[in-house]
Amino acid sequence: DTTISAAVGQAGATWVRACLEYQREVARFASARIEGDIEHLRSVTQCRNPADLLKQQREWANAALSDYAKEARQLMQIASSAVQEGISTATEAGSSTRD
Repeated sequence: DTTISAAVGQAGATWVRACLEYQREVARFASARIEGDIEHLRSVTQCRNPADLLKQQREWANAALSDYAKEARQLMQIASSAVQEGISTATEAGSSTRD
């Protein structure tokens, strides 16, 4: 059936778009984290005592944890959107074949 073939093709296109978006997001995140890590190393070199170092480490760890949590939500949103689009495509194809 051409409706099912079209739905499969559309699902494949959705999957490819989601994979590309996911890859772009992971690359963007990795780049941002590397920049943050480099900035952290620069700030560590400016520490004059253990208290300064501890403060820098704590700030870096808090920022990293926050960044990773945000990234996990972003990646889940990408995956969720792709699944929703796939479900919508499958539902439309299913209803078209029953007509």
